[in-house]
Amino acid sequence: MNSLLKNLRLQVRISDTLQRLLIINIGLFLLLRIVNATSRLFLFPVFEFHDVADVLAIPASLSLFFSKPWTIITYMFFHWEISHILFNMLWLFWMG
Repeated sequence: MNSLLKNLRLQVRISDTLQRLLIINIGLFLLLRIVNATSRLFLFPVFEFHDVADVLAIPASLSLFFSKPWTIITYMFFHWEISHILFNMLWLFWMG
């Protein structure tokens, strides 16, 4: 396990910006999904996924957007489903 983390750190250090964005997006997606699944497994839900979406995704209302200015950055790291992240990361990889 320790060598796996060392290899991952080395890959992040020598990767370019595009690869770093891919790693960050996939890592955050997996982290949110693993925490959610683990908490549900032990019948102690830490969060509902809709609550996370309310905090990280850009709201449709302009007045809500002004009350949550961080969403201009966090929306690009929040993905709802596996197909959502798959197609976004493919698009990013091909256009990056």
